[in-house]
Amino acid sequence: MLNYMYKSRFILLLLTTAFSAASSDSLIFSPLRRLERETDANASSFLDRLLEGDAGEDSSIFDSALATLDDFFFVDRCDRPDEDTSNIRDLSDWMASLDPNTNLAQLTLPGTHNSAAYDLSTQFNENDPQYTYIQEASFGVDLPNKMIAPFACRFALTQSLSISEQLRAGIRYFDLRVDYDTETSSFRIFHLLFGLPIQDILKQIQDFIQMHPSEIVVIEMRELLSSSVTAQKKQELTQIILNSIGSALYPVTNALPTIGEMQTGGTTVIVAVQDGDINSSSDMIWPTSGTIRDTFANTVDTTVI
Repeated sequence: MLNYMYKSRFILLLLTTAFSAASSDSLIFSPLRRLERETDANASSFLDRLLEGDAGEDSSIFDSALATLDDFFFVDRCDRPDEDTSNIRDLSDWMASLDPNTNLAQLTLPGTHNSAAYDLSTQFNENDPQYTYIQEASFGVDLPNKMIAPFACRFALTQSLSISEQLRAGIRYFDLRVDYDTETSSFRIFHLLFGLPIQDILKQIQDFIQMHPSEIVVIEMRELLSSSVTAQKKQELTQIILNSIGSALYPVTNALPTIGEMQTGGTTVIVAVQDGDINSSSDMIWPTSGTIRDTFANTVDTTVI
């Protein structure tokens, strides 16, 4: 009850702000003005019933006002930082100059953290452990996610360049966080907030390597967090990977190949997936615990790093 009261008062504060900003002939705010007239006519009774969760017929007016507020105040996507890519040096083919006998293990590939978190929606992935911090920050007040998401955007956006732009800038290792979104029934990128479908990300990589066959790309996918990911769903993700870039995948071996071996065979992409069911279902998908392993410490403690 307390959460409901706080939330209702917070929303009413937004309504009041909207009233003061709306022009008299504004069609956008017509539902809000109707609510204002109704509440003015019988304000005490309406607010008492509203805070008790029993607004009766007036609830339809309230719902209409909330819908208007939702469309007017809340966006569906995080604002992506503007980046002047004209100054980025084109390093699309930097690996072409390397000795083909160089083993991949001898290279340090430039990479990015949460590589695809450059285009995010305002839909939370509530399976993300970091979502608990969002709940704690609200001090127990059950506010709608859309009210909180714009603030989360500032944390969740980790990149300003798309995957294609990162590839052009010379990035060759991609840290992709993928989870299943039950609302859209699809596998999507996420970093606290859901982003693009994984197919969109893999297509950018596929398009790049077709134009730049000398370039080696390593993709790592972390664990799936959603409890709704069944064995069948995992097989769907496996097929998405194979269908998107299967012809360019280098098969799992006991030792890493040389650059020349990958380039000659046209298999210049390695995909490593942390989920054991997925990496064991195909000899084209590497595990992340053997030859290719994640050593990201996830800390600023230099003794651990």
